[in-house]
Amino acid sequence: MDFDTHTGQWPANNLALSQTVAAFLQAWQVTGDRDYLEKGENLLDYLLLYQQCWTNPVLKGMTGPAMLLGGFTTQNSDAEWSDARQSQCGNILLDYYRATGKAEYLERGVAALRAQFPISPSENWAHSGYGGKAGVSSFHWGSGSGLAGIELEAEFLRDAIVDVVSKAAVGVNGLNVTKCEIDAGKITLHIDSPFLWQREPVLVFRNVGSSGDYALTVNGIATGTYKAVELESGIAIPFRAASSVRADDGVAAVSATDFLHSLGACTHIGQGIDNPSQSPAALAYAGWRNVRDEGSPRHLQDWLLQKSDGTFELVVWSEKAEGTNRVMVDLGQTIGR
Repeated sequence: MDFDTHTGQWPANNLALSQTVAAFLQAWQVTGDRDYLEKGENLLDYLLLYQQCWTNPVLKGMTGPAMLLGGFTTQNSDAEWSDARQSQCGNILLDYYRATGKAEYLERGVAALRAQFPISPSENWAHSGYGGKAGVSSFHWGSGSGLAGIELEAEFLRDAIVDVVSKAAVGVNGLNVTKCEIDAGKITLHIDSPFLWQREPVLVFRNVGSSGDYALTVNGIATGTYKAVELESGIAIPFRAASSVRADDGVAAVSATDFLHSLGACTHIGQGIDNPSQSPAALAYAGWRNVRDEGSPRHLQDWLLQKSDGTFELVVWSEKAEGTNRVMVDLGQTIGR
């Protein structure tokens, strides 16, 4: 084993390091000697040099910019990303959060526990430093260890967790906490989710202290005033996915035309060219402007959509508040009947 003069490090595997970090915490818990806790935190800081704070965009199979965020590599002389040991590291980080109350350990711990799921059933990603999903050596080192890691913390974390003292909030189970304000006995949160919830998510509050009751507001709705013991037990929040909120929930109504127009602008569906001759594929999934309206073509919108069975549907609508449009649709080619 050669000393790396560039990094100033000897080759090291972090599996033993993570267990040493856990051992120092247990020694402090048994003896009460804070020297063990301080040494454990120093070693934990070194271990966190192995935690990923980004997703390498050149790796294959990436589904989002945060796919590998929070995972752990294995050593400073190897190359894999998001190895299965990250679940154990997540549990250790949360143990240190409970011991110290430092919100950074909470945020890093949750990120480590969640990091296994984007790569399952594999035990890591880009095993040789390049490529994508790696192989499966066994269920217990990968999917199994990831499930066990999050299950061990399920009651402590619930669906989202708020540290009152540090005013930090972390989404855990399919929730994003986009706003957290805590001041003068008031807790204001905003949460969203890409999923349609079939039950009420539970928010749990830690490090609440004994400064009195807190009034909780989530997504603009006052849910009630709670004592510390209630917050620490968890509060069920009436909630659906953001996409399922309807106009009668107090959100301004949006017409179907405005909704489709905005969605098309966001996804680039239905936005194309005015001249069909410029498009080699007249029936493309993204669709293109191919509607001719005598007088005011800007009033018309269209989407050309392709189903999974290969058939197409052309949707045409008018944005005129009144009146009618006389429309000619030119598909650019003869279509069989």
